[in-house]
Amino acid sequence: MTEQPNSAERDNVLFAFQRACPRPTASDVTTWCSRYEEFAEDIIEHAAIMRDLDAQQCDDNEEIDPVLFARGRSNVQHALHKARSRVTVQQTSPDTTFDQLMAAASTSIPQLSTQIGIKRTVLSAMISGRMRAPVGERLLQPFLNAVNATRAQFDMALEYALANPRLGMAKAGAGATFTPRSYEEIIQTSGMSAEECAYWLGEV
Repeated sequence: MTEQPNSAERDNVLFAFQRACPRPTASDVTTWCSRYEEFAEDIIEHAAIMRDLDAQQCDDNEEIDPVLFARGRSNVQHALHKARSRVTVQQTSPDTTFDQLMAAASTSIPQLSTQIGIKRTVLSAMISGRMRAPVGERLLQPFLNAVNATRAQFDMALEYALANPRLGMAKAGAGATFTPRSYEEIIQTSGMSAEECAYWLGEV
């Protein structure tokens, strides 16, 4: 029952697309997919069908410039590929979290602590949403290498962690509030030696 309104809305969007773009171009596909992202896959398939039907309905005696036709078909196929790729990314790449990055790398906080050579409490603070941005480069780069992640994935994971802080292994409840601390403050109060702190702070 809950899918019927979505189906009706999808049909309305496809009908409007067909009326507005009887011969959809690359720009048309991109624009409509951006406007109605939830129906992007349907728009892509509908546009492909419309182009095929349009080609089949051409008068056999009608002269068509083969170069322009090939160029137009190539442009539409390119737009369909881009739109389909965007839909695939949206469907298969939810908000990246530190847990997802570590799981993908088959590692854990204790293992990362040993591999990177930094106190476990520092990593725990970052991963649990208790370390605000920016994270020092001395920690950032080794962490990215250890979990095989990009800077964009890290930024997304950090943003998610800060929005969903945890105390230890449990998510912070409504009554447990705290203010995330800076990278520098967490390093300085981590219990590491002065030399170690200086290194992680990029002072040596």
